[in-house]
Amino acid sequence: MLILSQIYEAELMSNFSNLPLIILASQSPRRKKILEQAGFSFKTVVPDTEEKTLATASETVSRNARIKANTVAKDYPDHLVIAADTVVSLDEKILEKPKDLNEAKQMLKQLSGRSHQVISAVSISLQSQNIDFSETSEVFFNDLTSKTIDTYFSKVDPLDKAGAYNIDEHKELIIDHFTGEYENIMGLPITILKENLKKI
Repeated sequence: MLILSQIYEAELMSNFSNLPLIILASQSPRRKKILEQAGFSFKTVVPDTEEKTLATASETVSRNARIKANTVAKDYPDHLVIAADTVVSLDEKILEKPKDLNEAKQMLKQLSGRSHQVISAVSISLQSQNIDFSETSEVFFNDLTSKTIDTYFSKVDPLDKAGAYNIDEHKELIIDHFTGEYENIMGLPITILKENLKKI
């Protein structure tokens, strides 16, 4: 089964062999990790953009992903640029990156014992054209005590993470279960990204 799986992955990646050079318009180590694990060759360029919060979470991520992609594409017109934006949404309210540990603790207290949505939008820019799409996952948190939150923060830095957590680090302390794609919660829905790259 392992050999068949490897053959399947090799055939899958051969579908992308004729793509232009890829740029990941992001400084996120999590998005870089996802693309690397998927077998893509690329370089990263950090977009010089200002993210904005719009009326809804879906509008926000779609706008920010598109702006990031187009900003980088201006300097790399012959490359395929992939940009993404991810938000944590609770009761239609976006939980952004906390400013300090106190705000991070308040965020996890809000998420405790409840479910919330993680929405990622992706914009692919190539030759002045964009392919835009998004994915939504739902995450269900355990009931968190202050001690559990302190333990989690002793292992994970929450300050660079939307919603003050990362599903890829010690999730057993805070998360009961989730629905949707794991990589989407990390910040890049790789399955739907591959489907859209096949169209190119």
